[in-house]
Amino acid sequence: MRQALSDLRVVELGTGVAAGWCGKVFADLGADVVKVEPPDGDPLRADAGMFTHLHTNKRSAVVEVASSNSAASLSTLLDGVDVVIDAPGVRSLADWSIDRDELLARRRTLTVVAITGFGSTGPYADYAWSDLVAQALSGAIVSTGAARSSCRCRSARPRSVTPPRSARSRACSARVRPASARSWTVRPSRRSRPLRTGSRAISGGSTRAASRRS
Repeated sequence: MRQALSDLRVVELGTGVAAGWCGKVFADLGADVVKVEPPDGDPLRADAGMFTHLHTNKRSAVVEVASSNSAASLSTLLDGVDVVIDAPGVRSLADWSIDRDELLARRRTLTVVAITGFGSTGPYADYAWSDLVAQALSGAIVSTGAARSSCRCRSARPRSVTPPRSARSRACSARVRPASARSWTVRPSRRSRPLRTGSRAISGGSTRAASRRS
């Protein structure tokens, strides 16, 4: 069945979730996506569920980075493709000694999708990056941690947080006294004492009537 991107040929370089997800979007829309892997396979294959989710509808090609003819093999693979997914730092074009600007100059119709954590230039360009690093540098990680901490990003001894008691639990605890060694003498109220008049004992609500008879 023909889909929206059935005419596109895509080569996916790099590993990790970001490059894999980008290639998945192209593949799910019908593009012919070829994922380049080393001879020992993508490290993400250790997580079979994640790898299957990210790389369905793709083909795979094995290219050894350390070999002498790896650049020539990859250049042959790139001939005729429309899109290159490049994730610098993780088996990208630079790892195969292929200059991106030269590739674009030779192939005018080629589109390179560069996935970077800190951009391709600048002081952080060569830094390793991940989702956790992005959360830490952006400040999003501050929103995690204990709810009552004054500084949730500080490594400190965890505090025990007592949840607020509901109105019902407070009412119940007010009526229940803890057990103690002190003894309590319970005396009946005056109304509950029996009133004797003659040979009959009257208690409760009949006390008032009995007193009138006497």
